[in-house]
Amino acid sequence: MKKNVYILLSMLVFSFAFVACEDEDKEAFNFHSQSENLAPYVRVINNSPIIDATALATAGFEGVVSAPANNVASWDLSVTKVPGNATASPLASITSFPSDVNITGAEIAAALGISIADMAAGDQLVFTATSTGTDGTTLSFAELAGDLSGQPEQRQAYNFSSFLGCPAFTAADLVGMWAITTDGFGGMCIDDCVFEIVTGPGENQVTFLDMFDHPALGGGQYDVILDFDPATGNASIATQPAWDSGQLGYGYGQGFADGSGFAFACADLITMTLRYTVGLGSFGQYAFVAQKQ
Repeated sequence: MKKNVYILLSMLVFSFAFVACEDEDKEAFNFHSQSENLAPYVRVINNSPIIDATALATAGFEGVVSAPANNVASWDLSVTKVPGNATASPLASITSFPSDVNITGAEIAAALGISIADMAAGDQLVFTATSTGTDGTTLSFAELAGDLSGQPEQRQAYNFSSFLGCPAFTAADLVGMWAITTDGFGGMCIDDCVFEIVTGPGENQVTFLDMFDHPALGGGQYDVILDFDPATGNASIATQPAWDSGQLGYGYGQGFADGSGFAFACADLITMTLRYTVGLGSFGQYAFVAQKQ
């Protein structure tokens, strides 16, 4: 019995010694305290995913850039405006961390070589960046490790977007007559593609009355409900009846539409990507743009 106890105690002592040695060995590779072993990552908090398109002289990209390991020499930011693909590279170079970054729309336009008048609600600003370490190592979005999916502030430091939007608005600001100016599906909109928007049925909802009512379809289509976020302009259409395939020459019965995009009250513009489906499946996703009359 004493022999067994002795053996057990010996094993416990050996285990504690092994763990202690292992922990001591790990200490030399502790990435959280040994900054020289870290890649020169930065983190970005983007405080302006939506930029007020009506106040670009003062509104723009606002964020906080930090380098937790204190081993970053610079963070270089570039921007591309979509549509148009005008690019400014670099837009800014940050060399002190943490830093508050504030770049107005006017400054972005100047860097892009365009005027503020060339920037409008619905435009997307795609930001890309690289960070350079104090040891000269350079990182871009392509070098981010696959295990960083849980680190949004670190991941977006190298690739993120902001949209030009409108100040907060209400459903009443969207009420009126609208014309479909882009019909990516083709055939849904021919000649006189005008519909009316009314408020409701719920809060932050509007209804497109007889959305695809025009001569080619003979009228009698469906009302479609749009949900929107009054603070950001994000808009969506849940799957719902919107058209009849028989009036387009197909025998697939009732047609449905769903999708997402933006409603810009200040620009009298709704731009979305809509999916058109029937019971047998989907016809695909297509651009949809409407302009207030």
